Amino acid sequence: PLNVQLSILVGNKSRSQDYRSELLYFSAQDESTFEGKVLSVNYYTSRFGPYYIAPFSRLNLNIPGDTYYAVMPANRYFQTNTQEVMTAAISDTLDGSINDFRVVETNINQSSNITLQGQAMDEMNRTLMSLPLSLYWLNATNNSWVQARLVNGATNFTTSTDGTFNIQVPLSQTPLSSISTLQVRFAGNATVKPFSQSINITKNQYEAKIRVSVYLNNVSSILGKLVVGDQNLATVTIVNTGNASIMNLGYSVSSTSGFTSTNLVGVVSADTVLSPGESMTFQTIFSAAVSSFDHANISYTFSGNIVETGQIYSSEFKLRVGVFRVPENSLGTTTFIILFFLGVGGLWIGAYLYIRKSTKQMNEAVLGKGKSSAVSTPSGSSKYVKVSELAMTPKDKAAEKPKEGTDLDALLKEEGVKDTEKPDSKKEAK
Repeated sequence: PLNVQLSILVGNKSRSQDYRSELLYFSAQDESTFEGKVLSVNYYTSRFGPYYIAPFSRLNLNIPGDTYYAVMPANRYFQTNTQEVMTAAISDTLDGSINDFRVVETNINQSSNITLQGQAMDEMNRTLMSLPLSLYWLNATNNSWVQARLVNGATNFTTSTDGTFNIQVPLSQTPLSSISTLQVRFAGNATVKPFSQSINITKNQYEAKIRVSVYLNNVSSILGKLVVGDQNLATVTIVNTGNASIMNLGYSVSSTSGFTSTNLVGVVSADTVLSPGESMTFQTIFSAAVSSFDHANISYTFSGNIVETGQIYSSEFKLRVGVFRVPENSLGTTTFIILFFLGVGGLWIGAYLYIRKSTKQMNEAVLGKGKSSAVSTPSGSSKYVKVSELAMTPKDKAAEKPKEGTDLDALLKEEGVKDTEKPDSKKEAK
């Protein structure tokens, strides 16, 4: 048999050498029939049992292909011969994997289209070109895999000449969760075994949440009431308190206790987006001709679409308000009270006008009896004098001047005072 030189290298320098002939597999076949190489030599010093394992790397194997492999155990006292050596004809296929499997984007939402990249390689670190691959996503509900579609609608793709791939995948087809798991698969062929590679995609978490406030007839719904027979205006304000944007937001309303509703503002147009922190206002009119209930239930159902995740948003807001109605006999009583106060007001105004007119007439009568009139003085002021005196000259006035000693009765008579109105002359004299 041939000899082999075993060398121990340390730092690429030979430290020990030995020649062994008993480790070689001997074949009587000539060079034209048999050609091979030593793939691995394992030397163990502590194997005392009848069985032992001597591993060697698959990277040393010449696969795939129809090749004979021989394993020959030996020690210093015994060596297997040609008949006892273990031989096997292996026509195996290669293992494969996806190297550098990654997602390009970092800010990922449920509605995002992501880019997946990777390179298909075999176990010998050789690229796998033109390899047909498919993509799947994990349904965690029943732990099953569902075939995914790419942005272009395809369900399969092929590696390039260097074994790489670059695909666009819509995450909207995956479950609504914080993490989605995607898997690239190869079905296998004559030279490469089936293999798969998975990747977890972490998505941003979004919560759609709104705060609702309702005012009935400009009063908070906590204190507000619905009035029977009246048009009750409800103003609804919603504020987006979540971190997700809501589009195409609208609402429906229902009410009890005989009240019907009319929406003044209904569904918002599809291009209107309620971003976080923004608010919108709706108005509804509630009316009821007759209602025998003390309370009414009002329910608002809001719906829209979450922009970041693409899912449907729905929320319900309920409130219970009091019902106010006018008693059956209160209308006549109210009418009577109104008419009563109108009548009293009219009487007061009429009395005031009558008194004012009578006072004016009395003043005019007194002025007429006194036969006096206003005469301007040189200084611009006025004084009242008797009409009989207006045409008198100074001499006439002197002639008309009462004589001294004229008694009080004569003066009174001259002024037109009746005898019955005369004062007691004696008392006057006193």
